[in-house]
Amino acid sequence: MLPFCQKLRIFNEHNEYFTAMKKWVRSGLVWAGILYVITMVLFPLFDHENFSVEKLLMGIPLWIVVGLVIGYLFDKKGKSKSTKKKTAKP
Repeated sequence: MLPFCQKLRIFNEHNEYFTAMKKWVRSGLVWAGILYVITMVLFPLFDHENFSVEKLLMGIPLWIVVGLVIGYLFDKKGKSKSTKKKTAKP
């Protein structure tokens, strides 16, 4: 059995990992929702196009994947900038 301090340290490491993961996933899903509404609802409304259920349903997984990729890339870019700033200081 692990001592309590080691268990706590392992829990904190996993908790920090999941918190960071949730941040980029949450950000990606927000991006997905915004892009979905703009491209699948607002643009067809402005162009006076008819809505089709198939088009609306097929857009959901597409924009979820795109949003998650955007969220991941923004998170990765933010982390690389912060590490460059830390290493650049003398």
